[in-house]
Amino acid sequence: MRSYVFLLVLIMCSAQCQTVPSSPEATQLAGGLIEGRLIRFGTGEPIAGVDIWIMSTTKRVAPQKTDAQGHFRFEAMEAGRYGLALIPTSGYTARETLIVLKEGQKATGIEMRAFQGATVVGRVKDVAGQPVGGVMVSPLRIHLAGGRWGPIRSLLAVTDGVGEFKLVGLEPGRYTLVAEPKRLTIKRKTWTEKDEEKWAPEPRMADVRTYYPDAVSADLAATFTLEAGQALEMMDITLVRPETYCVRSRVNGATPQERSHLKVQIAAALYMGAAEARISRANN
Repeated sequence: MRSYVFLLVLIMCSAQCQTVPSSPEATQLAGGLIEGRLIRFGTGEPIAGVDIWIMSTTKRVAPQKTDAQGHFRFEAMEAGRYGLALIPTSGYTARETLIVLKEGQKATGIEMRAFQGATVVGRVKDVAGQPVGGVMVSPLRIHLAGGRWGPIRSLLAVTDGVGEFKLVGLEPGRYTLVAEPKRLTIKRKTWTEKDEEKWAPEPRMADVRTYYPDAVSADLAATFTLEAGQALEMMDITLVRPETYCVRSRVNGATPQERSHLKVQIAAALYMGAAEARISRANN
Protein backbone atom coordinates (compact mmCIF):
# COMPACT_ATOMS: atom_id res chain seq x y z
CA MET A 1 0.00 0.00 0.00
CA ARG A 2 2.84 2.38 0.89
CA SER A 3 4.53 1.63 -2.43
CA TYR A 4 1.35 2.58 -4.32
CA VAL A 5 1.00 5.86 -2.41
CA PHE A 6 4.68 6.71 -3.01
CA LEU A 7 4.32 5.94 -6.73
CA LEU A 8 1.21 8.14 -6.97
CA VAL A 9 2.95 11.06 -5.26
CA LEU A 10 5.97 10.65 -7.53
CA ILE A 11 3.78 10.72 -10.66
CA MET A 12 1.94 13.86 -9.46
CA CYS A 13 5.20 15.66 -8.65
CA SER A 14 6.65 14.70 -11.99
CA ALA A 15 3.58 16.03 -13.77
CA GLN A 16 3.73 19.36 -11.93
CA CYS A 17 7.48 19.96 -12.18
CA GLN A 18 8.20 19.06 -15.80
CA THR A 19 9.05 21.83 -18.26
CA VAL A 20 6.43 22.45 -20.91
CA PRO A 21 8.12 22.91 -24.27
CA SER A 22 7.20 26.11 -26.13
CA SER A 23 5.37 25.92 -29.40
CA PRO A 24 7.43 26.10 -32.62
CA GLU A 25 5.89 29.51 -33.41
CA ALA A 26 6.87 30.97 -30.04
CA THR A 27 10.39 29.60 -30.41
CA GLN A 28 10.74 31.28 -33.81
CA LEU A 29 9.48 34.63 -32.56
CA ALA A 30 11.78 34.60 -29.56
CA GLY A 31 14.73 33.57 -31.75
CA GLY A 32 14.79 36.67 -33.97
CA LEU A 33 18.17 38.43 -33.90
CA ILE A 34 19.66 41.67 -35.24
CA GLU A 35 23.42 41.96 -34.86
CA GLY A 36 26.08 44.17 -36.39
CA ARG A 37 28.83 46.74 -35.95
CA LEU A 38 29.10 50.53 -35.94
CA ILE A 39 32.25 51.64 -37.74
CA ARG A 40 33.78 54.97 -38.73
CA PHE A 41 33.17 56.02 -42.32
CA GLY A 42 36.35 55.92 -44.40
CA THR A 43 38.61 54.14 -41.91
CA GLY A 44 36.46 51.23 -40.73
CA GLU A 45 37.49 51.77 -37.10
CA PRO A 46 34.93 50.56 -34.53
CA ILE A 47 32.93 53.20 -32.65
CA ALA A 48 32.28 52.33 -29.02
CA GLY A 49 29.79 53.67 -26.51
CA VAL A 50 27.11 54.88 -28.95
CA ASP A 51 23.43 53.98 -28.59
CA ILE A 52 21.86 52.14 -31.53
CA TRP A 53 18.15 52.84 -31.78
CA ILE A 54 15.56 50.60 -33.41
CA MET A 55 12.62 52.34 -35.06
CA SER A 56 9.46 50.24 -35.18
CA THR A 57 5.76 51.01 -35.51
CA THR A 58 4.68 47.85 -33.68
CA LYS A 59 7.12 47.38 -30.81
CA ARG A 60 9.21 49.57 -28.55
CA VAL A 61 12.78 48.32 -28.30
CA ALA A 62 15.34 49.65 -25.83
CA PRO A 63 18.53 51.02 -27.46
CA GLN A 64 21.73 49.01 -27.26
CA LYS A 65 25.14 50.60 -26.66
CA THR A 66 28.04 49.48 -28.83
CA ASP A 67 30.91 47.69 -27.09
CA ALA A 68 34.64 48.29 -27.49
CA GLN A 69 34.57 46.60 -30.92
CA GLY A 70 31.53 48.55 -32.08
CA HIS A 71 29.25 45.51 -31.81
CA PHE A 72 25.54 45.73 -31.00
CA ARG A 73 22.99 42.94 -30.57
CA PHE A 74 19.18 42.87 -30.33
CA GLU A 75 17.71 39.54 -29.23
CA ALA A 76 14.20 38.09 -29.03
CA MET A 77 13.03 40.17 -31.98
CA GLU A 78 9.63 39.57 -33.51
CA ALA A 79 9.04 39.50 -37.24
CA GLY A 80 8.56 42.95 -38.77
CA ARG A 81 10.18 46.00 -40.37
CA TYR A 82 12.86 47.76 -38.35
CA GLY A 83 15.12 50.74 -38.87
CA LEU A 84 18.52 51.06 -37.21
CA ALA A 85 19.48 54.67 -36.53
CA LEU A 86 21.58 57.04 -34.45
CA ILE A 87 20.26 60.16 -32.79
CA PRO A 88 22.07 63.45 -33.56
CA THR A 89 22.94 64.03 -29.90
CA SER A 90 25.19 60.96 -30.03
CA GLY A 91 27.78 63.04 -31.84
CA TYR A 92 27.71 60.73 -34.87
CA THR A 93 25.56 60.56 -37.97
CA ALA A 94 24.67 57.51 -40.06
CA ARG A 95 22.02 56.74 -42.62
CA GLU A 96 19.14 54.67 -41.32
CA THR A 97 19.46 50.95 -42.06
CA LEU A 98 16.20 49.20 -42.96
CA ILE A 99 15.74 45.55 -42.00
CA VAL A 100 12.80 43.27 -42.82
CA LEU A 101 12.96 40.44 -40.29
CA LYS A 102 11.05 37.21 -40.80
CA GLU A 103 9.98 34.90 -37.99
CA GLY A 104 13.02 33.35 -36.37
CA GLN A 105 15.42 35.05 -38.79
CA LYS A 106 18.89 36.05 -37.63
CA ALA A 107 20.12 39.20 -39.35
CA THR A 108 23.86 39.37 -38.67
CA GLY A 109 26.90 41.00 -40.21
CA ILE A 110 25.24 44.42 -40.45
CA GLU A 111 27.66 47.33 -40.82
CA MET A 112 26.56 50.87 -40.02
CA ARG A 113 29.06 53.45 -41.29
CA ALA A 114 29.02 56.68 -39.32
CA PHE A 115 30.96 59.89 -39.18
CA GLN A 116 31.27 62.48 -36.48
CA GLY A 117 28.58 65.09 -37.00
CA ALA A 118 29.30 68.81 -37.19
CA THR A 119 27.75 71.41 -34.88
CA VAL A 120 26.45 74.91 -35.61
CA VAL A 121 25.70 77.35 -32.79
CA GLY A 122 24.30 80.84 -33.13
CA ARG A 123 21.71 83.38 -32.11
CA VAL A 124 18.67 84.94 -33.79
CA LYS A 125 18.16 88.69 -33.32
CA ASP A 126 15.74 91.30 -34.59
CA VAL A 127 16.72 94.48 -36.45
CA ALA A 128 17.22 96.24 -33.11
CA GLY A 129 19.75 93.61 -32.02
CA GLN A 130 17.43 92.06 -29.43
CA PRO A 131 17.31 88.24 -29.10
CA VAL A 132 14.20 86.50 -30.43
CA GLY A 133 12.96 83.28 -28.85
CA GLY A 134 10.73 80.61 -30.35
CA VAL A 135 12.24 80.87 -33.85
CA MET A 136 12.71 77.61 -35.80
CA VAL A 137 16.16 77.33 -37.37
CA SER A 138 16.96 74.69 -40.01
CA PRO A 139 20.03 73.92 -42.12
CA LEU A 140 19.73 73.99 -45.91
CA ARG A 141 22.14 71.95 -47.94
CA ILE A 142 22.91 72.16 -51.65
CA HIS A 143 21.76 69.04 -53.47
CA LEU A 144 24.22 67.34 -55.76
CA ALA A 145 21.64 67.29 -58.57
CA GLY A 146 21.43 70.71 -60.17
CA GLY A 147 23.00 72.51 -57.21
CA ARG A 148 19.58 73.41 -55.79
CA TRP A 149 18.87 74.12 -52.14
CA GLY A 150 17.20 71.35 -50.20
CA PRO A 151 16.08 71.44 -46.56
CA ILE A 152 17.22 68.72 -44.16
CA ARG A 153 13.93 68.23 -42.38
CA SER A 154 15.23 65.80 -39.76
CA LEU A 155 17.26 68.57 -38.13
CA LEU A 156 15.61 71.48 -36.39
CA ALA A 157 16.39 73.81 -33.51
CA VAL A 158 14.19 76.34 -31.72
CA THR A 159 15.77 79.41 -30.17
CA ASP A 160 15.58 79.74 -26.40
CA GLY A 161 14.81 82.81 -24.31
CA VAL A 162 18.08 84.49 -25.26
CA GLY A 163 17.72 83.67 -28.95
CA GLU A 164 20.34 80.91 -29.02
CA PHE A 165 20.12 77.74 -31.13
CA LYS A 166 22.29 74.67 -31.58
CA LEU A 167 22.25 72.23 -34.51
CA VAL A 168 24.11 68.95 -33.98
CA GLY A 169 24.86 65.88 -36.09
CA LEU A 170 25.23 67.65 -39.44
CA GLU A 171 26.79 65.79 -42.34
CA PRO A 172 29.82 67.28 -44.10
CA GLY A 173 28.83 69.61 -46.90
CA ARG A 174 27.93 73.14 -47.94
CA TYR A 175 25.10 74.82 -46.03
CA THR A 176 23.17 77.93 -45.21
CA LEU A 177 20.57 78.50 -42.48
CA VAL A 178 16.94 79.57 -42.55
CA ALA A 179 15.03 81.05 -39.62
CA GLU A 180 11.22 80.84 -39.41
CA PRO A 181 9.64 83.33 -36.97
CA LYS A 182 6.27 82.72 -35.35
CA ARG A 183 3.25 83.36 -37.52
CA LEU A 184 1.41 86.62 -37.12
CA THR A 185 -2.17 86.93 -35.92
CA ILE A 186 -3.96 88.80 -38.71
CA LYS A 187 -7.31 90.58 -38.42
CA ARG A 188 -9.51 89.84 -41.43
CA LYS A 189 -10.68 92.87 -43.41
CA THR A 190 -12.20 93.02 -46.88
CA TRP A 191 -10.74 95.40 -49.48
CA THR A 192 -11.29 95.73 -53.23
CA GLU A 193 -10.00 98.05 -55.96
CA LYS A 194 -13.20 100.16 -55.66
CA ASP A 195 -12.22 101.00 -52.09
CA GLU A 196 -8.79 102.32 -53.11
CA GLU A 197 -9.91 105.99 -53.06
CA LYS A 198 -11.45 105.62 -49.59
CA TRP A 199 -8.73 103.62 -47.92
CA ALA A 200 -6.05 101.10 -48.74
CA PRO A 201 -4.91 98.10 -46.71
CA GLU A 202 -2.23 99.18 -44.30
CA PRO A 203 1.00 97.19 -44.24
CA ARG A 204 2.32 95.74 -41.05
CA MET A 205 5.95 95.57 -40.05
CA ALA A 206 6.77 91.97 -39.24
CA ASP A 207 9.70 89.57 -38.99
CA VAL A 208 9.69 87.18 -41.96
CA ARG A 209 11.56 84.07 -43.06
CA THR A 210 15.25 84.97 -43.14
CA TYR A 211 18.29 83.22 -44.57
CA TYR A 212 21.75 83.46 -43.05
CA PRO A 213 22.81 86.06 -42.14
CA ASP A 214 20.08 88.57 -43.14
CA ALA A 215 18.78 87.63 -46.62
CA VAL A 216 15.20 87.34 -47.85
CA SER A 217 15.91 84.40 -50.19
CA ALA A 218 18.23 81.41 -50.41
CA ASP A 219 19.85 82.83 -53.55
CA LEU A 220 21.12 85.81 -51.52
CA ALA A 221 22.17 83.80 -48.48
CA ALA A 222 25.76 83.32 -47.36
CA THR A 223 27.01 79.74 -47.36
CA PHE A 224 29.55 77.83 -45.31
CA THR A 225 31.23 74.44 -45.54
CA LEU A 226 31.24 71.90 -42.71
CA GLU A 227 33.80 69.18 -42.16
CA ALA A 228 33.21 66.03 -40.10
CA GLY A 229 33.30 66.87 -36.40
CA GLN A 230 33.66 70.62 -36.99
CA ALA A 231 32.00 73.11 -34.63
CA LEU A 232 30.99 76.57 -35.86
CA GLU A 233 29.93 79.23 -33.39
CA MET A 234 28.55 82.77 -33.60
CA MET A 235 26.46 81.91 -36.68
CA ASP A 236 24.02 84.73 -35.95
CA ILE A 237 20.92 85.55 -38.00
CA THR A 238 19.27 88.98 -38.08
CA LEU A 239 15.59 88.71 -38.99
CA VAL A 240 14.42 90.79 -41.92
CA ARG A 241 11.50 93.06 -40.98
CA PRO A 242 9.74 94.51 -44.06
CA GLU A 243 6.22 95.81 -44.63
CA THR A 244 3.91 92.81 -44.97
CA TYR A 245 0.36 92.10 -46.07
CA CYS A 246 -1.96 89.15 -45.54
CA VAL A 247 -3.91 88.10 -48.64
CA ARG A 248 -6.86 85.72 -48.43
CA SER A 249 -9.12 84.96 -51.36
CA ARG A 250 -11.02 82.26 -53.23
CA VAL A 251 -10.82 80.78 -56.72
CA ASN A 252 -14.21 80.77 -58.43
CA GLY A 253 -15.39 79.03 -61.58
CA ALA A 254 -13.63 75.72 -60.93
CA THR A 255 -14.89 72.29 -59.92
CA PRO A 256 -13.70 70.74 -56.63
CA GLN A 257 -11.47 68.40 -58.63
CA GLU A 258 -9.92 71.32 -60.54
CA ARG A 259 -9.41 73.40 -57.40
CA SER A 260 -7.30 70.63 -55.87
CA HIS A 261 -4.84 70.96 -58.78
CA LEU A 262 -4.55 74.75 -58.92
CA LYS A 263 -1.56 76.75 -57.71
CA VAL A 264 -1.91 80.41 -56.76
CA GLN A 265 1.08 82.76 -56.84
CA ILE A 266 1.27 86.45 -55.95
CA ALA A 267 3.58 88.64 -58.03
CA ALA A 268 4.46 92.31 -57.60
CA ALA A 269 2.59 94.72 -59.87
CA LEU A 270 3.80 97.98 -61.41
CA TYR A 271 3.30 100.21 -58.40
CA MET A 272 4.29 99.82 -54.77
CA GLY A 273 1.87 98.09 -52.44
CA ALA A 274 -0.09 96.24 -55.13
CA ALA A 275 0.02 92.70 -56.38
CA GLU A 276 -1.64 90.43 -58.89
CA ALA A 277 -2.61 86.77 -58.55
CA ARG A 278 -1.53 84.23 -61.11
CA ILE A 279 -3.36 80.92 -61.29
CA SER A 280 -1.88 77.88 -62.94
CA ARG A 281 -2.13 74.13 -62.76
CA ALA A 282 0.22 72.47 -60.32
CA ASN A 283 2.51 69.80 -61.71
CA ASN A 284 1.28 66.70 -59.87
